[in-house]
Amino acid sequence: MLTLIHQLSGFRLLSVLCYLKRVEFAERMVRIRLADDGEVWTFSTLLVSATVIVGTLCALVPVCLKHQTSDCISATVVGFSLLIGAPVAFRLRYCFTFLIALDAWLGYALFRLCDLQPKTPLPSWLQTVQIALLYGSLIIRGVTMASDIFSRIGSSARITLGRSAPWSCFLGALLGYYSHPPNAIVLHLLWMISFLLVALAMAFKVRMAIAIFFSLVMYTAFGGGRALLAEPITIADQIAMVTVAGWLFTKPLLLLFDVCTNAVQRCMVIFKLNRWTYNILLVGNLLAVVLFGVAQTVAALRHRQRIVAFSVFAPAGILWLLLHLLYFRALWSLSCPLESPNGQPCAERKLRTYVGKCFDPVAFMTPLACIIFTASLAGINWLTHDLLSALSFGILSTIELTVVHIMHTMFKGFDNCVVLGIATPVDSQVQRADGSGHLLAAELNKFFDQRGVEIDDISYYTEGIDMLTAKQRLEHFFESPTELGRQFDTYFLYYNGLASQENGDWILTDGNLSMDELLSLWTDHRGTDRCRLFILLDADNGAHWSYRITTLKGKQAIGIQSYSVKEEANWRGVSTGSFTRLWLEFNYNIRCGDFGNTPFTPLFGQSFPGYCFVRTPRLPPYESKTILSDLFAFLYLNAMSPIEHFLMLCWGACMTYVPPAVFDTNQGVKFVTNKRIEPYY
Repeated sequence: MLTLIHQLSGFRLLSVLCYLKRVEFAERMVRIRLADDGEVWTFSTLLVSATVIVGTLCALVPVCLKHQTSDCISATVVGFSLLIGAPVAFRLRYCFTFLIALDAWLGYALFRLCDLQPKTPLPSWLQTVQIALLYGSLIIRGVTMASDIFSRIGSSARITLGRSAPWSCFLGALLGYYSHPPNAIVLHLLWMISFLLVALAMAFKVRMAIAIFFSLVMYTAFGGGRALLAEPITIADQIAMVTVAGWLFTKPLLLLFDVCTNAVQRCMVIFKLNRWTYNILLVGNLLAVVLFGVAQTVAALRHRQRIVAFSVFAPAGILWLLLHLLYFRALWSLSCPLESPNGQPCAERKLRTYVGKCFDPVAFMTPLACIIFTASLAGINWLTHDLLSALSFGILSTIELTVVHIMHTMFKGFDNCVVLGIATPVDSQVQRADGSGHLLAAELNKFFDQRGVEIDDISYYTEGIDMLTAKQRLEHFFESPTELGRQFDTYFLYYNGLASQENGDWILTDGNLSMDELLSLWTDHRGTDRCRLFILLDADNGAHWSYRITTLKGKQAIGIQSYSVKEEANWRGVSTGSFTRLWLEFNYNIRCGDFGNTPFTPLFGQSFPGYCFVRTPRLPPYESKTILSDLFAFLYLNAMSPIEHFLMLCWGACMTYVPPAVFDTNQGVKFVTNKRIEPYY
């Protein structure tokens, strides 16, 4: 009996400890969700950067000392050039830039392996395992990037993985298998094109862009695979392949973790993965890494390279397994909604704040240092063709870094936002017993508060509002900068009330407020700061403003969401705040579809195509620091200005002729249109 009591006590103690550990881990994940960009990126980027750098050096240094060939020396140079960027990675604002440079140079090492001359044949089963793992890593990378696309575009584009992936993969496989393996420059150009296509797919929801992206991924996979099948590779190349494969395995996990956290806080989790799915992914990735390591170890042992095998594969394998374990543990906790220990649901705040609004040349000098060191040793150990290839690849990686930075400001950068709401419903509906007007103001407060939007004021005027009070409120609203200053701020203006039947002007107690008067106030206070103004009109005649805003001259970022009633019979079902409640439900809903069977047809007009959807794609301004950085910034900005203008031209043309169906403001707020707005005359 005493033994049984002792066992029960031990079991209770173990249960209590497990519960405390679970609560502690839940608290950590709650803090991660509520954290700023710095805490989230510190957890992810530094771990990946340190793991890849250590794995690269562990894999390349012993081989370089053992063989002392030009290929090993060049691979070691790449590893040490990555090590140069490590201090940059430990500065928080450069982590994203460092990861892009890291990805580019490891990709270059992978592409170099396709052109190396073989010296030692390998067994057929080992080649098959290598090709299968290479295919799997590239496919997983493509799928995770596609899931990022789907989480942004929603289901309104009617794009599904089942529709686009099979045909594009089949096309890419044919292109890759029946063509000669291209060189590093061509492959990297394909990756740059695929990145631009991904950006276009995220913006315009073009089904063909996703299909082309999958084709390029499969083309790269089968092209490199055919090169490995055609000619066996050396032991040094095997070890270099381990490093590259480790990055190919960890990069999708980083993307998946980033996508999950990003989608959770934006209420746009289009893809849902249960815990069994995470278990399958975990076991599959771990098995792939173990099989790859075993295959490489067997190859090394067959050629009596025991020292290399035990000194390289053991620490690298342990680091990769630890990395997978940490990532999937985080994904496990994100697979279901978390609750804080006190039982209150987690507030869905913004997880990230883009701080790179000022150009810092240190971030862009990292790939330049890699280029210089690699090119200097390339001139000693390589041929002239290899030297030109390295320099060309360095130039392409710098251009890619610029494009990534611009695209990052467009899609990843969360701007600061402030909102003002004015509700003046019809007099006959003010005295309703349910108090719909007050409930409407409370719902708007809750909606913007959950998205971390600063609320200037949301007022409910039961007896209307006069012209002077309205202009004073608007002036105070436009003069309210957010925490990080005025540049790139976003302003939401909500109006619910009467509007003139002739021109949609707001009907106030002592006159009408026209759109020209409102825009003049906006121009006086914010028109030159490159800020954005979004107006949500819940008024019967608000469609006039949505049409008229398309004729506005200039490059001001102004968008107006309104509605029109589909049929006369549906007027009876339209009451105070009906469109607002449907709009809130549309934004709360995970499925980003249309308004469905409702009496409203949403209309969205914008002043300048592309300016309202996302922030203008421009290189950030530069702040003077040192003489060297000033010189580099001057040369870099002047050299990249044609790319900036070219992207601006393409962006404006695409937004004019291929407008998206859903406009996402990057604050978790979406505007919708079911009808293309033509210029109103």
